[in-house]
Amino acid sequence: MISIKTRFFSFLYMFSLMTFFVSCKKEPGEGGRATIKGNLYADNFYSRSSWTRAPMADERVYLVYGNAKNCADNDIRTGYDGSFEFNFLRKGKYKLFAYSLDTNIKIPCSIIPVVKEVEIKQSDEVIDISDFVIYKDANQSGSASIKGKLFAKNYNSELTQMNSSYYLPDEYVYLVFGNSDSYGVRTKTNSEGTYVFSGLRQGSYRVYSFSKDLTKQSGSEIVSVFNDLLINDNNQAVTVPDLIIIK
Repeated sequence: MISIKTRFFSFLYMFSLMTFFVSCKKEPGEGGRATIKGNLYADNFYSRSSWTRAPMADERVYLVYGNAKNCADNDIRTGYDGSFEFNFLRKGKYKLFAYSLDTNIKIPCSIIPVVKEVEIKQSDEVIDISDFVIYKDANQSGSASIKGKLFAKNYNSELTQMNSSYYLPDEYVYLVFGNSDSYGVRTKTNSEGTYVFSGLRQGSYRVYSFSKDLTKQSGSEIVSVFNDLLINDNNQAVTVPDLIIIK
């Protein structure tokens, strides 16, 4: 008959053995040889297309170990080319996320996380995330610019004779982002009638200002005069034709 003492030690041995195997099981996290890397891209909220997509530099990418946590275990800022890399990871499931404008609404007023789920199955695996895209406002984190001048023709009150013409200072010029129903930003012309919009992302734009209706065919005394344009390069400096208005 097995004594109580022997049974106790047998139980203790089995418990220790189970604890050993459980403790030896490696959870997701640091301490391994695997890598998760990729490139983060940003698209124009108002001009959503693959050609408006550009690498997103100096943006935080977050990494969550496993599935149970709601907060990030690690984070890194992207390089100039949007690249990021998390090294020395163990096998297991991970979540990456970065913050983006919510494209489910028409006006960019809320921020949501864009999440990528991956699983490292081999100890030395390298996982490359190539379709990590977030959305930014048209004038957020961009490097392109739009420049132009506002030219005024000054008519008499009957709009039958032009009295003078000049580049118009201290007048508002408006910029519409892509498919928006209203302008995104506005600026005033300087003393030479010049206006500049900077910090823009790739996409479509419309610049406009207000003018008296010389033709008197619009049904309104005031009409908008505009130029439509495309920015299709990250550092593009677009000079648009003069906006000519009637004063």
